[in-house]
Amino acid sequence: MNFQRNDLIAKRLHCFWLIEKVANFTCTKVRTVILKCRSPR
Repeated sequence: MNFQRNDLIAKRLHCFWLIEKVANFTCTKVRTVILKCRSPR
C-alpha cells in the first residue's frame, strides 16, 4: 500500500468536495435571490 499516493487522492477528493460544497451553496444563494426578486412584495 502506497500511503503517499493515498494521501494525494484523499487531498484531491477533499478539494472536489469543497468545490462541490461551495458550488451548491452559491447555487442556493443565487436561487434565493432570484426568487426574492421575482416575487412581488
